[in-house]
Amino acid sequence: MDMAIGMCRGAPVWGRETSRPLRVAILTAEDDIEIFGARLREMMYARGLADDEMQQVLDGLDLCYTGGTNIRLTTIEDDVVAISDWTDRMIGHFRKSRPDIVFIDPAVSFGVGETRVIDAEQGLINAARRIKKEAGCAVVFVHHTGKGNARNRTDDQYSGRNGSAFADGARMIYVVNGYKAGVEADQEA
Repeated sequence: MDMAIGMCRGAPVWGRETSRPLRVAILTAEDDIEIFGARLREMMYARGLADDEMQQVLDGLDLCYTGGTNIRLTTIEDDVVAISDWTDRMIGHFRKSRPDIVFIDPAVSFGVGETRVIDAEQGLINAARRIKKEAGCAVVFVHHTGKGNARNRTDDQYSGRNGSAFADGARMIYVVNGYKAGVEADQEA
């Protein structure tokens, strides 16, 4: 959400300048509209945004909440993970709303589940490639980390939970570890 706020305000994205404020879509199955709105408001207050700056963020943001539904970007057809009809529906929506970037959160909520880890992850990568090509926007999956990776604070491309297909198929992996005071001192000791 913090990245989306910055992107809607025209802030640099992953260290790269933008030529204008970006339009951001967030496809989420976790936070309902009320919780998302409350968190967004508090984050904008914490950034010290003025009313017109907050309105700029709201104008640049397209929230698509799917919690409690069975909307998936992939499906199983003839025992193979395939792109679902919902992907094409989302592409139609994104063609109208014209986002520059789409965040999909969490990735696991939009696939076929975790019983077919590698196929499920590759299916989501294929869906993202179709969205990118046909809707003309970047796609970012928010993916949970594995328990061991979180405990060990790993930060390589394979820090996500489950298999390696997600990391191998992605153009970029961005790993976020929470700040823990004293970690550096503990590691030096």
